[in-house]
Parts: sequence; C-alpha cells; structure tokens
Amino acid sequence: MPLPLNAELVQSLVRSQFGSVDSFIVHWEERVATGSQRKGQARDRSTVYRWLDLGIPAKEEDIFGFAAALDVDPIVLLPLGDPDFRSRFAQERRFFQVGLQNLSQFSVFWSIYKPGPGWPSKSVSQTFYDRNWFVQDFDHKPAISEANIYAGIEVIAPELNATGPRTYHIGYRRSGAADEMWRPYGTLLGVDGLIQLISESGDYQKASFLDSPRVIHFETYFGPGPVEFRICSLHRFNLRISAPSSLKNTVRFVA
Repeated sequence: MPLPLNAELVQSLVRSQFGSVDSFIVHWEERVATGSQRKGQARDRSTVYRWLDLGIPAKEEDIFGFAAALDVDPIVLLPLGDPDFRSRFAQERRFFQVGLQNLSQFSVFWSIYKPGPGWPSKSVSQTFYDRNWFVQDFDHKPAISEANIYAGIEVIAPELNATGPRTYHIGYRRSGAADEMWRPYGTLLGVDGLIQLISESGDYQKASFLDSPRVIHFETYFGPGPVEFRICSLHRFNLRISAPSSLKNTVRFVA
C-alpha cells in the first residue's frame, strides 16, 4: 500500500530548488550515475506525478532516494499535519516495539529509529545521502547541576539563509549503562512554517518559530539520574542549551 506524501510541500521543494519536475529528474539521475545514491534508481516524471497523487511505494530505495534527491530527511515527506495520518502513530509504535514488521505500513522508516550503541544507522546516510549523520552529544549530570527540570534546547542551522525543511532526531542513554544503547525518543521538524514534535509515545505538538526558521527550539526532561543525550541530523547544526529552560511557547517531550 503506497504511503501518502505531503504533496504540497514536495511540489514547493521541487519548484524552489529545481524549477520543474523535469529538472529534478535530471538531478536525481545524476546522483545515481555518480554514486551519490548507491541503491535504487531515479524515477521518471510520470512516476513522480503518480506518487504525488496516489502516494509513494513503501520501499527504501524509493522513499529514501526521493528524499535524498530533494535533500531532506525522509520523515519530511510524510503529511504529519494531517490528523488522520497522526492517528496511526500509536499503532505503529506498538508494531515497532514488538517487531511486527509485516503488519507495519511504515516499517521502511524503522532503520532511523532502531536503538543501538551505534545509533543512528549509517546505512541510510551513506547509501542515499553520500554522507554521515551530523551528531552532537550532551549530558545531564545531576551531581553537579539541577535535576528534575526541563532543559531548553535550541538547534541552529548554521546557514544564515536556511529556510528549507530541517529534521532532528533525539535519543538518550543512561550514563555508564553496560548495554551502551542509544534509545531514540522523538523527532523535531522545522517545516511548513512550524516546529513540529513527534514523540515515541505518539504525542504530536507544534509551535511557531520564536526568532528565525534557522532555530528549532524544544524542551526535554533532565531527571534524577545521569543521562547522555544525542541529536542527529542529515544537515549541519549547532546547539544552545539552557537548564532550566528559559524558552517560552515551545514544544516539549513530556516526562
């Protein structure tokens, strides 16, 4: 069953970056020919228009290849603002937790969220984007800082004219834990003029940009124990952290 696309956003990205679908197809073909996309093939214009109307096949080489050619995270392609679409989050999370890949319509995205010592998986970034994830870690040490508070996180795109969609995935691991497992627990997007938060529990929140579309701001909980946090993206970014949070009117990963 095809996955629905945020067709309006995709069309806007094609127009702003390439001018036309035909020029976009040429760009995609060049990426495949030069090895920037190492799996799958570029599609023709009739296929792209069909995807916009009817949805995209739930195949890694189509979804990730299409997103990489547009230079956006694959999550950006989904119609996250649609309440009907968001109503599937809880069920999808259950499928993911118990490994029912054959029942999931969205299992193609699981590789982004699979916990592990090496999270995030390089297979997505290297195979389709020809680069590694950009990663920044920070930690919470309650022995030397306040605990049981919300910290304010600002993720800043370094480009002064950054206006395109940006996506940041966040995970944590317990400091000193033997399994060394990073556990992703949510995603932040700057898209459609809004900051959008999706948590592993299925929570969805949105807020306006405070100052600039370069800056995605949110809050996350600093609890009683020592924890390491990791933010990753397919695009460069810088971090600014305040603990306790000094942000106003933002989105929050609720403890």
